[in-house]
Amino acid sequence: MAEESKTITLSQPITAHGESITKLVLREPTAKDIEATDKAATDAPTKKANMLLASVAGIPYSSVLLLRLRDWNACMEALAEMGFFEEPSPRSESEPESHQTGPTE
Repeated sequence: MAEESKTITLSQPITAHGESITKLVLREPTAKDIEATDKAATDAPTKKANMLLASVAGIPYSSVLLLRLRDWNACMEALAEMGFFEEPSPRSESEPESHQTGPTE
């Protein structure tokens, strides 16, 4: 089961909302978060991930761009653990599979 939030301790502080930040608490993304990032960055997967990170961490997009690579990678890993990078299933797990066979005689 996916976690509802994940805390990332940064290797180097960043500035967000005029304050020095040493930890980011990432909440689980919602469908609204995903839709907003899809609308804003349809052809730029890194920008889309950064926009989602800003949203779920509650920091400005400009602050996400200040993250060290190791911290950014830790954030991306946390988002992956929460299911962000998974492809949506074409059917729900509660739907039975359709087994088609050849014509009956």
